[in-house]
Amino acid sequence: MTARLVTLTALALAAAGVVVSSSSPERQSPRQRQADVIVVDGSRTPVRDLAVRDFVVREDGVAREVIAVAPAPPPSPIVLLIDNSQAAEPSILDLRRALATFADALAAAEPSTRIGLRTFGERPTKVADPTTAAMVQLGIERIFHRTGSGALMLEAIVETTRDLGSDGAGAALVAFVVESGPEFSQDDRMRVAAALRTRGATLWTVVLQARGGALLSSPENRERASVIGDGTTESGGLNLPVLSSQGIPSAFERLAALFTSRHRITYGRPDTLVPPDRLEITARREGLRVLAPKWAGQ
Repeated sequence: MTARLVTLTALALAAAGVVVSSSSPERQSPRQRQADVIVVDGSRTPVRDLAVRDFVVREDGVAREVIAVAPAPPPSPIVLLIDNSQAAEPSILDLRRALATFADALAAAEPSTRIGLRTFGERPTKVADPTTAAMVQLGIERIFHRTGSGALMLEAIVETTRDLGSDGAGAALVAFVVESGPEFSQDDRMRVAAALRTRGATLWTVVLQARGGALLSSPENRERASVIGDGTTESGGLNLPVLSSQGIPSAFERLAALFTSRHRITYGRPDTLVPPDRLEITARREGLRVLAPKWAGQ
C-alpha cells in the first residue's frame, strides 16, 4: 500500500467518525503505584525475602501487574497512643518497659524512624511530637495513670491524624488499650476510618484483654471494639491481644519485628477517569497473610 493510499484511507475513516490511534489507552504504559506491606505466617511471625512471583495485587477486583518487590523501611512516623486511664494502673510498669524496648528496637533499625507519644486517659494529651527514640524515652518515663479517668482512644486517633497533616502519609498509629476500662470518646468507627484513610495511616493495637470478655455495655465501648477489629484490618494493621500485663513487652517486641520486616510492592495501574476504591494484596503461598491497606491510593 502506497503512502498516498494510506493517507486517503485515514481521511476516509476520519470522515466516517472513526478515530485512528497508534496505541489504545489500555496499551499505554501504566502508572506505577507502591504499597508497603507486611507478610505473616499462621503464628503471626513476619516472613521476609519475598519476590514478585509471591504477590497478587487487585484493584476493585481487577488484577494489576506486580513490577517489583523490595525491602521497605519501617513506617515513619510511628505514634504511640497509650491508655493511662484508671484501668491501666496495674500495667504501667510493664507498659513502660515494653515501650522503652520498642523504641530502642526501632532506633536500631536502618533507617531509624521517628516516634511520637500521646496518652488518652481522661483526654488525649500530646507527650512528644515524632522525634528520635532517645527523646521519646523521656516521655515514656513520665507515663502515669490518671486516677478516676476513662479512656478516649477514638478521639486520640482522630486528633493525631489531624495533627500529623501531610506527615501522616505512611504513619503507623500504635494504640495500647485496657479492654476492661470504659471508653468515653464521642467519635465513632466511621470517623476513625475516614481519618485513617484520608491520611493513609495504619492502625495497630495492643489490647490487654478483660477477664470474662470485653466490656461492651456502652455504645462507646462497642465503637472501640469495632475500631480494634475492623479499623486495624482495613488500614493494613493488626490487633495483638494480651492476657496479662506481663505479656505487654512480648507484644511490643513482636510489633517491632513486624515493622522491620516490610516489603514495598510496585505495581502498574492504567490511567482511568475514575480511580479505584478497593485494594487487595494477597500472597500466592498458602498459609501466608498480607497486612496491607484495603483502600487504594489515589
